Amino acid sequence: MAARLGATAGFLAETIKAMVTPVFFAKLEFDGGTLRFWTGYGDFTWDSQTWNGTAKFGRISDITETNEIKTAQMTMSLNGVDSALISTVFNEDYQERPAAVWLGYLDAFGAIVADPYQFFGGRMDVMVFDDDGEFADISLICENRLVDFERPANGVVTHEDQNERYSGDLGLEFVSDIRDKKLRWGFGQL
Repeated sequence: MAARLGATAGFLAETIKAMVTPVFFAKLEFDGGTLRFWTGYGDFTWDSQTWNGTAKFGRISDITETNEIKTAQMTMSLNGVDSALISTVFNEDYQERPAAVWLGYLDAFGAIVADPYQFFGGRMDVMVFDDDGEFADISLICENRLVDFERPANGVVTHEDQNERYSGDLGLEFVSDIRDKKLRWGFGQL
């Protein structure tokens, strides 16, 4: 069994048992607060946080691992979500906000086996609602962090641009002075 980066010995030992109780945890960060779900019933405390578990966290799409560095998407479904939560999610700017999913195991007493393994970290992209007025199903497509490498960089490397982002920062103060500067390199003459 190959060790997974960040997976604890307890987690790895649990993965090879004949009988396991897997659980998933999802954290969605909105401006108005963070929503935490898990695949069981009732509230569950893990990582000093309370995770809501009325079995709303319904499904996670396949996430394919390859040897290539490329972007991947994951879709998670939240089923039977009450209208109060829908209004919170619907009125929030969710795109580009952080999302994470962990796989964990419960022992025979219902306690978490240390520690759940984060197998997805990225950002929320597209949310689709199916609402019947009282309850709704939400499908949320998330992109992994590698999508940032495919986006064009916004801004330029100038003192003015740096000050616009970080007022008072002098780290790029002399960039314009060195733009056309001729430098002696090595032992030769220019």
